[in-house]
Amino acid sequence: IGRHLSGAVELVGRGWGLAGATQKQFAPGGAHDTRDRVDLLFEWIADAGCPDVVTLQEVIDLTTEISGRQLILDKLATACGGQYEGQTVYANVADVDEEMLLSSHPILSSQVLELHSFFAPGFTRHVMKVTIGHPQGPIDIYTTHLASSSDGATNGCDTVSGNPCPAECLVSMTFRECQSVQLVNF
Repeated sequence: IGRHLSGAVELVGRGWGLAGATQKQFAPGGAHDTRDRVDLLFEWIADAGCPDVVTLQEVIDLTTEISGRQLILDKLATACGGQYEGQTVYANVADVDEEMLLSSHPILSSQVLELHSFFAPGFTRHVMKVTIGHPQGPIDIYTTHLASSSDGATNGCDTVSGNPCPAECLVSMTFRECQSVQLVNF
């Protein structure tokens, strides 16, 4: 759990895993689990005082499964007095393991950068940059899920044939280290 005050904007972050496990254990079962997780997520957001910005990772929007994204969108009208409704951005790169941002302030712009990834081009990590309009001035917010052990985080940056390290990364770096460099340069 992270809680950061940046001027007058409260940012609260928490690894949640709408595609993976949460602190509350659920029996396997697909859609029921996803609905429970989204309900639990919004309980946590309310308990955290309805922060100005909420960032989410691992939001799934596959047509073959229940859409975590749609379940979240369906809650926005009533969650925290509706403060996030219409102020949402979703990084739609591959419909799996995506980032989403909820804001109580207007969203001015958003961009997505694909990061150097072990399984590219079939699966890539990415970072989403969102600029919100705050009364004290625009604020840039970044949200990402860097490589994990399941997708080559500690493998050498240049270990995949046909997927060389980008110019900003050193060959001696791991995929996660390279992604961190790309994030800082974004």
